Amino acid sequence: MALETLLIVFAVVITVSMAFQAFFFWRLADSTRNLMDRLNGISDGLESDGKEILGQLRGIVASLDHLRHVSEGVESTAGEINQMFGARVRDIDQLVGRLIEVGSIQAEKVDAVISDTVGKFEETTAVVQQDIVRPVVEISSIVKGLKTGLEYLLSKKKIGPDESYPEDELFI
Repeated sequence: MALETLLIVFAVVITVSMAFQAFFFWRLADSTRNLMDRLNGISDGLESDGKEILGQLRGIVASLDHLRHVSEGVESTAGEINQMFGARVRDIDQLVGRLIEVGSIQAEKVDAVISDTVGKFEETTAVVQQDIVRPVVEISSIVKGLKTGLEYLLSKKKIGPDESYPEDELFI
């Protein structure tokens, strides 16, 4: 009974730990998705702000022709900033993609571990049933029969054929 209880406790502990891992992997994926959404929102806002600023700069250049050289420098700088920002957004996209990929791989590993644990638990239960419980029941039945036989032989009271026996004494 203690071994069976220990196996059950072990299985429950493993199941609870797997559930915690699955929960935290789910939270990680959810947090990553939220971070991605926020970064996309920020990048869209920054891109629209950058385009708006670029449009305003072009309007100033058209009205102030003598500052053309200065505005060309500002425009090229804004283009470089826009390129840098685009590169950073691509880097963030790649990072989020890798995080999602790693999370998926870990979820597959958790599923494999849970499946393996359940299979081993079923095998262990079968082995315990076959190698421990059955022989113990058989030995217990033999001992019970011997005990009942000895009690009958050693009892001072003789039981005649017409007396009724309790039902469990009929199977010796």
